[in-house]
Amino acid sequence: MLMSMFTKRGNARWTETQQFEPAHAYSIAGYAAAAGGGQAPVYRKAAAENLRAGAYAIQVMLGDNYLQMETVSGHATSLWSADPWELLKVVFPAKVASLERVQGVPMGPRLLISLANAAEMLAGAEAVKKMCVVLHCNEEQVDIIAADLRSRNFCG
Repeated sequence: MLMSMFTKRGNARWTETQQFEPAHAYSIAGYAAAAGGGQAPVYRKAAAENLRAGAYAIQVMLGDNYLQMETVSGHATSLWSADPWELLKVVFPAKVASLERVQGVPMGPRLLISLANAAEMLAGAEAVKKMCVVLHCNEEQVDIIAADLRSRNFCG
């Protein structure tokens, strides 16, 4: 989705200048300088307050996230339930064998854990308790995702 947005922005230049240009992307590291230096803490504080108040709803689009790898399962695999280490084992078996890793946690739950950790780092534990996450999935994924969320106590 991010690459699609980047491509559309780059191609949108055609109507203005009759040429293709790479789209401008903001660097998180340079955000403070781009926002005028002194304004970045104000925005960070406002974001933290809104997270603590439960004012944000984070949407995660899952319906089109499939990976086609014949050597993994022979059919399209939902990225939500795919273990990233199993996928890497197919592509780079030598590298995976030498790495320490957490296995058995699919990419979907990893995404939600990362999201919760980022919210907690920015706004504290109360922000995680009030955070609303909307998962957009297709009919084939509903039962799998619901069972996964319940088994990991990610609900309510």
